[in-house]
Amino acid sequence: MSTFCNLAVLMLLLTFESPVYAGKIIGGKEVDPHKRPYMVFLRIRNAQNNLELCGGFLIREDFVMTAAHCKRNDHKSYEVFYGFDKKFENHTKVEKYFPHHRYNNTDFTNDIMLLKLCHNTSSDHHIKHIELAQEENGSLPNSCSVCGWELDRSAGMPSKLMEVNITLVKNQNCTREHAYCSEGSTGTCGGDSGGPLVCNGRAYGVVSASQPFNGSTLYKYTNIPDTIDWINNILKDN
Repeated sequence: MSTFCNLAVLMLLLTFESPVYAGKIIGGKEVDPHKRPYMVFLRIRNAQNNLELCGGFLIREDFVMTAAHCKRNDHKSYEVFYGFDKKFENHTKVEKYFPHHRYNNTDFTNDIMLLKLCHNTSSDHHIKHIELAQEENGSLPNSCSVCGWELDRSAGMPSKLMEVNITLVKNQNCTREHAYCSEGSTGTCGGDSGGPLVCNGRAYGVVSASQPFNGSTLYKYTNIPDTIDWINNILKDN
């Protein structure tokens, strides 16, 4: 079993004073949020009233997909912010949580969760859901990228959206754990958890975890096509 380390959910204490940035895509570049209208930002309060942050993305006007490790027993509230061009004036609470029933918090297998929103998101051209990959064709997806928020700790809000292109690699451990993987010096960082792996315009994965590998870093993304029946059943019933 591989020993993936969690892309630690970034904890931001409200007492931070200076605008230190974190949750930054490694080796990435800033991207116009209008090109990623499905991106959302999760602000989570724990039992100590500290603020924790995760990424996520709209898959329906009332559903967000994120990582299962973004939900813990000591979390007491979630807020979902969307529509970055509007300074995140749009936000809603979460009505129901659906972490994958086979999620393993040791190796992060099935690290995926759906959030049913209390209110539907608006349907203007700045706020749209992304289509999910329904199946694979036997080969790894190509033309892939991941994106995440660069965060202003003092405000507890994003300052910009970052993106990096990646190439998926074959890895037996990743396949066994229902995940895609990429390797190298560019990828995701703490605070990017729950964001989408996008290939050819569709969401193929969810940013999950990373580990040192062959003097580099192996990045793990939960495989959406492998869990599509579970996803579709929840969407159908809710």
